[in-house]
Amino acid sequence: MKTEPKEEELARRFLDFAINLKRLFRSTAVQTDRSLSEERYRSLLCLLKMEEAGLSELSERLSISASSLCIMLGKLEEEGLVERHRSKEDRRHVRYSCTPKGRDRVIAAQKELLDQLAGRFKQASAENRERLLKALDEIESVLGTLGPAPFKE
Repeated sequence: MKTEPKEEELARRFLDFAINLKRLFRSTAVQTDRSLSEERYRSLLCLLKMEEAGLSELSERLSISASSLCIMLGKLEEEGLVERHRSKEDRRHVRYSCTPKGRDRVIAAQKELLDQLAGRFKQASAENRERLLKALDEIESVLGTLGPAPFKE
C-alpha cells in the first residue's frame, strides 16, 4: 500500500525531528552523570515512578528488548541501584524496584539534566520558548491519538 506524499513527508520529518531531539538529549546528558546512559536513566526513572515492575511491563513501557533490559537491570542491581524480588502474588515472577541509592542517583541526574537543558533553552528568546511550549503541547496531543501514552516524568 503506497502512502500519500504528505504522509511520507510527515514520516521523514518526524524521523529527522526524533533524531535531532535525541542528539540534543545525548549532548546534554554527556555533560551530566556519565555513568547513567539514556537507557539506564530512563529505566531508573520509570522504576521510580512505577515503584516496582516486572521485566515484560518495563520492557514494553521503555521500548527496550527484554533481553537487553534484563542485562542492564542486572548491572544496575550489582551497582546497588535496583533490587530484584519475587512477586507477592506469584512467586514465579520477578519484580524490580529502585533502591534508595538508585532513587537518589536518578533524582540527582534528573536535576542536573533539567538544569543543563534549562540553560540551553535560556539562550532562546522568551517568544521562542513560549512557541516551543505550545508546539510541544500540540505534538503530545497529536501523538496521544496515534499510539501508547507518551512517557511523562
